[in-house]
This record gives sequence, C-alpha cells and structure tokens, in this order.
Amino acid sequence: MNEVDDRRRDVATDVRRPVSATIAALLMVPVSATWALLAIAWAVVVYRMEGALILRIPLGVAISALCALVALMGVVGVVQAWRGATPLLRLPAQFTVGLFVIAIINLFVQGRISWSPSQTVPLAVGVVAALALLFSYRPAAAAWLTRAGAGTSRAVSAGRPPYPRGGVG
Repeated sequence: MNEVDDRRRDVATDVRRPVSATIAALLMVPVSATWALLAIAWAVVVYRMEGALILRIPLGVAISALCALVALMGVVGVVQAWRGATPLLRLPAQFTVGLFVIAIINLFVQGRISWSPSQTVPLAVGVVAALALLFSYRPAAAAWLTRAGAGTSRAVSAGRPPYPRGGVG
C-alpha cells in the first residue's frame, strides 16, 4: 500500500460518531415507523369510510402521502445522520414536535385535559421526537451532522480529515 491508503485507513478509524448523534438517530427510528404506519392506517380508514367519494379520495391520498413523506424523510434523515452527512434528521422531528405542541395547546384551549388510552401513542411519539431534536442540537451532534461533504467517504478520499479544522465541537 502507499501513503495515501494508510492515511485513509487512519482517518477512517479515528472518526467516531458522537453519542448524542447516535441517540438522536436511534430515537427517530420509531418516530419514522409510526409515520409509516399512520400513512397505511389513514389509507385504510379512508377506504372504509362512507360518504362522498369525491371528497374522501383526494383527502385520503393527500394525508397518506404527507404521512409517507414524513416517514421517508425520517428514514433518510436517520441514514444521513448515521453517516454524518446532513442535518436532515431535524426536519421530520421538528414537524412531529410541532404537531405535538399544537395538539397539546388545543387540549388546553378546549379545557379537555383528561387521559384516554388513545393519547398514548401521539404523546409518546411527540416526546421521543422532541428528545431526538434536543440530542441533534447538542454541539457534538451538530458538528457531526453539519460536516463538510456527504460523509467521511468524500473527505477521506480527498486525503484530508473529515472535520473542518480538526475538531468535532
């Protein structure tokens, strides 16, 4: 082997994913799975609904597509966060937390603060997404997620360290 190959191997083994980035990525896996299940469940509910076909088909397709899009963005965000390429993980987390906050505010405004078992999944998913979002904004995770290039492969192949100015943050 030559010097460039040795340097690639050394740089590739020195790169470590921060714990906060790992936790954020792993927390987004169940959130993304929940959005995928919501897309399927909404399509089934709309299919079984009675009423005007002209209203339920576009509405069902639109909401199912939105849920599927958030799920896809979550999966792609997890993969990209694992590689340290982009902070795309934050977008579906922010969307989920935003809906969670809107739902909580709506409950307070209507004065219906009571517990029912059907609230378990939305509350849990909202809290998990909020935790993933908080972990993704930690300094080490933020540096990992906003590294130059599309991960370590581009930086390593150029023969330079994957972090700008040699620090993780």
